[in-house]
Amino acid sequence: MFDASGSLQFEPFKYCPAATSIIAVLGEGSVTRNAQVTGLTWWSVIPRLLPAPQALLEHERKYRLPTAVGVVAGAYSGTIKKEINFFAQLLHPRTLANYEVELVQVTRRKQEARSFGPREYGPLFFVSLLGFAMAIALIVLSVYYQDGFSLLATIMLATVSSFAGFGTHWDLVFQEPKIAASRDKTLPRSDVLIYYPNGAIRVIRAESEPIARLYFQAEYAEYIIDDTPYRTLALLSTILLMGGVVSLANSKNILQVAFVATYFTLNAVYWAVSALNPFTAHWRHAFQVDVLPVKRPTETALGDTTPLTKTAELKRTVKQQWHRFQNAWSLSKRQARAEKNVKKEARNFTAALWTAIALTGTTQWLNEATAIAPMNDVWRTWLAQAEEHISSYDKWEGRFKLHRRPRIATGIDWTFTAATSKHKEEALQRRQIVIGSWDYQGALTTILAKYAAQTRKPIPDEAEDEDEPSSLSEKTSAVPRPVLEV
Repeated sequence: MFDASGSLQFEPFKYCPAATSIIAVLGEGSVTRNAQVTGLTWWSVIPRLLPAPQALLEHERKYRLPTAVGVVAGAYSGTIKKEINFFAQLLHPRTLANYEVELVQVTRRKQEARSFGPREYGPLFFVSLLGFAMAIALIVLSVYYQDGFSLLATIMLATVSSFAGFGTHWDLVFQEPKIAASRDKTLPRSDVLIYYPNGAIRVIRAESEPIARLYFQAEYAEYIIDDTPYRTLALLSTILLMGGVVSLANSKNILQVAFVATYFTLNAVYWAVSALNPFTAHWRHAFQVDVLPVKRPTETALGDTTPLTKTAELKRTVKQQWHRFQNAWSLSKRQARAEKNVKKEARNFTAALWTAIALTGTTQWLNEATAIAPMNDVWRTWLAQAEEHISSYDKWEGRFKLHRRPRIATGIDWTFTAATSKHKEEALQRRQIVIGSWDYQGALTTILAKYAAQTRKPIPDEAEDEDEPSSLSEKTSAVPRPVLEV
């Protein structure tokens, strides 16, 4: 506003009681992101202040944990699932780059009973405890300032979160399958592959068949109350929420300011908690997942398949050991320069397929059912050749054995790593599964050229147009004909 002299004047601040009521029901996104994992815990039913508690009272409750797009296939079992279940996402939360292939080993921790579940004392527990403590503090302030509306609002809003917790509390239905001991030595190998939409492939070597089958099993939610009692509870929660909002709007200004500060704090904390990776921050599982290093094909190696002479092999070995010595003893600047000279692995669809084939030792998971590779004569021929050239070698413990942190030899390796848990990560990095060399790109090009006469046939209509006599009418000949671009 402007006064008589034309200068800008501000009116005194007037507090709006309705603003506090609106703040109490904001923040749905940060609450619903972790609603399912919260519903699995016992502390989801404690009365506490919660931003936007009405967001938990959905019209239809969810009976499945979220799945992802992809294909899960058993390399030897033939089992196929056209989605990635929550269990697989939990064990492998890292997103692979385009056409990246990762080899992992999955073993079960003996001390864990359940396959997976929520973290008992994670960030969600402490943020719920914070909401409970703030509810107690507001009750004390309401009694101290003798504000009945504020006391009623606190009790009602805290009860809404408790009712919502009862209505959405559930148990996880997900158990490891049991296999008869007589079939333990007769079942196919337990290798599992996960194919992602970006062309990446994750090869999983499970310790046992029961672990491998968990990748194909669906997770279900079993709620503690049925649908009809849940809807009744949702109705009562809605009435309590409306009553709490109305009571909050009629409380004293000092208590409303306390409510505003409380909900500002809770919204900020819930937003920060929702920003965390839920797989690592809010869930836990009973498995040990180790990434095994793989020496993959390189772009340079693809173009040169000529075997090296003994002299050239010796020179290359000496050069490699010299670079290894530099990396171990030189300054960081020299290390960065040496890393630039390291060959980069090939990143394309064919390279990803060949790497996964070599790691699994078979091509039978590439079929019409999985629909990962094209199924025509060209690719069938290429897959047959790939089956013949499969070669990979685990230089530590054999191809399919579990990793037990071996001792790394001294000598020209320049380092020594003891086989202890303290040096586990370094030992894992030094272990390497080597994939045999094969010019898979050249083989595919040769096969494409062989089948070019069949796959690049002209369209019948175009062939007829080319054979038409030249004695057509001027009107017909004036019409431009389509040109086949090659």
